[in-house]
Amino acid sequence: MSRTQVVGIIRLARIRFLLYNVLPVAIGGAVAVLSGHPLHIGWYILVQAFSWCTHLMTHYCNEYFDLEADRVNQCYTPWTGGSRVLVDGLVRPATSLSTSFVLLALSMILAAAMPTPVTRILAVMIIILAWFYTAPPLRFNYRGLGELTVGSILNGLVPILSVAVQTGEVPVLILLVLAPTALLQAARMMVMNLADIQSDMQVGKRTLPVLLGRDRVISVITGAGGGICEPDRIRRPGVDTVAGVRGHAVYGTAGLAAGFLAQRRRVMDR
Repeated sequence: MSRTQVVGIIRLARIRFLLYNVLPVAIGGAVAVLSGHPLHIGWYILVQAFSWCTHLMTHYCNEYFDLEADRVNQCYTPWTGGSRVLVDGLVRPATSLSTSFVLLALSMILAAAMPTPVTRILAVMIIILAWFYTAPPLRFNYRGLGELTVGSILNGLVPILSVAVQTGEVPVLILLVLAPTALLQAARMMVMNLADIQSDMQVGKRTLPVLLGRDRVISVITGAGGGICEPDRIRRPGVDTVAGVRGHAVYGTAGLAAGFLAQRRRVMDR
């Protein structure tokens, strides 16, 4: 294997996106401690390793099954449109798919190592949703369900798994914390898919931006941000700090989101 191929395989991993998995796992651990349970480092590391492995599996899988859309995408960015490794011919598509199968097997092994039947079921659910995000026959991101799938995994099942391995249960507090953040995650994915709307339409990839249209989905994205901040007016014991930080974070990054959307609009209007 040449150095170019090795570098290409590493680029396919899109490692910077693994940062998305750190906070969901940490939220689960924090809620466990806040609920009066000790933090078991071993279980915490297992969940983090499982999350990263499953996330990597999804990247390699997506690169293979999204290749047609990536090839016609002329508006790609460092964050959207794939890694461009397969498009540029640096690595064979079969190599990406084979790597995803290896990571799928490793994810299943880590899922089997979870401490209880409930946590093992949660882990398997994560794997299924992640794999079929783009893989046939379900192809959630081709049927208007991709944004919901990502929100359900990163801001739903992963934190729930993280707290469940620590406590043996799913505290109500985790649900209160996750409900608004899952909405924000879905909105973030709409922003990402909005950047690819032209190429997705060409290949019949029916993401929410394609189904709703550019202007309507922008309204949904901005409305979701406002809806997340509004609950901060309601004060609940145990979630006040999380709610406050969430609101400030949304408002603090609003300029970045607006700038990104404006840039995409200019590109698509050319």
